[in-house]
Amino acid sequence: MSGDWSLRFLPKQLLIEFNNAAKREKRNLYVEPSILNDLAEGHYFPIKFLMVHNTVDEFRTQVFLGPKYGSALLDMSKERFYMMPIAKYDSNGHIKILTESEIRRNMPYNGKEWAEVKHKKVVRNNQKSFNKKVLAAYENQCAVCLQSNKSSLRAAHIKDAAKGGEEVIENGICLCANHEIAFDRGDLKICENGTIIIKYEDVGIRRDKIRFPRNKVDWPSQELLKWKFDELQ
Repeated sequence: MSGDWSLRFLPKQLLIEFNNAAKREKRNLYVEPSILNDLAEGHYFPIKFLMVHNTVDEFRTQVFLGPKYGSALLDMSKERFYMMPIAKYDSNGHIKILTESEIRRNMPYNGKEWAEVKHKKVVRNNQKSFNKKVLAAYENQCAVCLQSNKSSLRAAHIKDAAKGGEEVIENGICLCANHEIAFDRGDLKICENGTIIIKYEDVGIRRDKIRFPRNKVDWPSQELLKWKFDELQ
């Protein structure tokens, strides 16, 4: 499996809450609740991104539940996926994992499902306007590969709404679906000055820097780009 397999993780109770949300939201795949209830307490379960599924706002993930149950598929919203913490290594090479209480303090909903529904309605009300403005600022071209097929273009958030990002042009970059996923995962990074850094060979990228909007007031925020770059270190 790729390195992302062990980067995002959830403790048992939060995994149950994410799974309950998938069931409540009528997503295609979720884990049988009795299986999760049977999992050992105090363990953390790694979650791997697989693909964008059904819509651009839904991710299909793979959860490793241990040797007894193996891996299971779980669909979730893009916002939920980016709420999950990323395990990091300390200077001694030991993996550092947040406690459940620390994870909850960093989550905007803190386990309150009604608050999530309210938040998502606010996001959706502004989403169409945000998409329209960002795509227009970049003249309907991916800032990385210059693809201009409008059906595959996305207004990618630099700082995701689930982490406090606003629906403003300077928090967005026009990217094709493939490069939005790479940007979200950290496989493609964009420095403060627009320099592109990639972890893999991509023949579609023929630029050293992103193509900025003509109007400088629409350029992505350097502060937010630095935040994104540091977040994925």
